[in-house]
Amino acid sequence: MDKLNIDINDEKLLNILGDNLNICFRINEIRNKFGFEDRVNVLCINNKNDMKKIIECDIPDWVIALNNDNTIILYNLDNWENKSSDFIIQIIVHEFVHIVLNYITNNTCPIYLNEGLALYYANQNQNIDFKYLVELIKNEKFELEDLDYEHDHFYDLSILIMDMFIIKYGEREVIEFIRSLNWDMFSKNNLKL
Repeated sequence: MDKLNIDINDEKLLNILGDNLNICFRINEIRNKFGFEDRVNVLCINNKNDMKKIIECDIPDWVIALNNDNTIILYNLDNWENKSSDFIIQIIVHEFVHIVLNYITNNTCPIYLNEGLALYYANQNQNIDFKYLVELIKNEKFELEDLDYEHDHFYDLSILIMDMFIIKYGEREVIEFIRSLNWDMFSKNNLKL
């Protein structure tokens, strides 16, 4: 697979991305690892009501991007003018990973794994206090399958958990566990704390 196979509908976004080939490399790397060939569209929307119509549900105020089927939706790109092209690439890669995981698992991937892998492949793990989070996992009474957006440290815990599984089993093995829909493997007991 050597094609990006992505359609971008917005000239402003294309100008921001410019000649940055990093997005091509990262998208193709994920495509190859997961064997995902489907075309993905990137749609820029400036009206939250238009976004709600597409995904047919309410959207929290903090959301700046999401995915729906094979479409990445970026919200209010005009507010991103001070963001680097690397930031925007991280967002696109993050949402792309969600699309891939939803496709290969038929939308059954546990939310913390889905977010954890999206953060992992988008390299969105800077400024995370991993020592604090490891202690939180050891001491807090919760099951991984109960971890969701309501938890104060949901995103940080998701990337930490994914990092821990990849360190313990290796990236290729984690991908195979996900492809086999083997959710039992991803339990708190299997974390290397």
